[in-house]
Amino acid sequence: MKRLRQVFRLLQVNWKTMAGFEILYKILSLTIFTPLFWGIFNVIMKMTGYEYLTLENILPFLANPLTLAALFLLLACIAMYTMIDISAVIFLLDQSCLRKKASLRQTLTFALQNGAKVFHRKNIFIAFVVLFLIPFLNLGVTSSYISSISIPEFILDFISQNWRLSLLFFIVLAILGILLLRWLYAFHYFTLENCNFREAPV
Repeated sequence: MKRLRQVFRLLQVNWKTMAGFEILYKILSLTIFTPLFWGIFNVIMKMTGYEYLTLENILPFLANPLTLAALFLLLACIAMYTMIDISAVIFLLDQSCLRKKASLRQTLTFALQNGAKVFHRKNIFIAFVVLFLIPFLNLGVTSSYISSISIPEFILDFISQNWRLSLLFFIVLAILGILLLRWLYAFHYFTLENCNFREAPV
């Protein structure tokens, strides 16, 4: 109970800024970035000659060089966009811990600068970590752009009907959980201590 009161006191310092940032973040996600993501995805399908995806054609579609290049670019943008959200939350919590008020402009500036660090060659690994941990980060650390995107139902049905794929799916989830515990605090060092991700303690 005492720890819960401490959390509430911490959130009270910059709750308006955090709420403002998350609302802005969600609005941009729903009105611009999610439609843009699916628009680009549909363009890729048309360029590669696919009108829709099925279990029979999804592997050839994913193996197409154009698809791979476009998905790599999209995943990089998603990793950066998610890191911006994580950076903003960590920054505001740190400022609250120091009993400092932070404006929405300060938060956006810091988050954008820190999110851009993902593309530095020494930090490229963080992009993969963010993508792997997104399902867990959505539970409490960040709202995330990915929360509006779901796995197609026919893919989930295909996995559930194959025990090997189901086992692999649960193994992957377990690995993601271990990675989350291992790298969770590394994000704080990366964001606040101006160090690259390799130098961040784990």
